[in-house]
Amino acid sequence: MKTVLWLDDYRNPHAKCVKSGFFYTWIETYSPFKDEEVDVVWVKDYDEFVEHITTNGLPDGICFDNDLGKKLEGYDCAKWLTNYCLDNKKQLPKYSIQSDNCAAYENITSLFNTFNKVVD
Repeated sequence: MKTVLWLDDYRNPHAKCVKSGFFYTWIETYSPFKDEEVDVVWVKDYDEFVEHITTNGLPDGICFDNDLGKKLEGYDCAKWLTNYCLDNKKQLPKYSIQSDNCAAYENITSLFNTFNKVVD
């Protein structure tokens, strides 16, 4: 089973949400592995994100929120992740972004697109 790191200070990945008139869980809606059962690890801030990856290695996938209610945001986690991958010669895990912050969504996407162009 694949492991997905769920970065969000507020949304419980197993809570129900509505999409197209149907109820799904947040993780079903945003998992980078559609229609696959995944093991979810929920981290709520930058420190938990960094600690989990440095202790356990990269997960198979990551779901990013940006606005984490603290000084460091999801974009900071994404920057740390790209540096971690460069330093350890790793590819980025599959990812998705569940942030309502459109600018942050674009910033994280652009960062990862740039990373992928540089390492390819």
